[in-house]
Amino acid sequence: MSQISAVFDCNLFVQALLNPNGEAADCLELARNRRIVLFVSKETINEFRDVIFRPHLSTLLPDLSV
Repeated sequence: MSQISAVFDCNLFVQALLNPNGEAADCLELARNRRIVLFVSKETINEFRDVIFRPHLSTLLPDLSV
């Protein structure tokens, strides 16, 4: 059986972060468990970084300080 390939956009990552029990988080779990092959562009990663550190999201997201 061949694996399914998927391309995730920024919205999926943000939704998974906001709702760890939602469908977007389920999609990420498929990638974590290597049930799908995930493709993500550098632009998507950069957009995600930009979005999660926007001030209006700081009250909605878990503490992301590292």
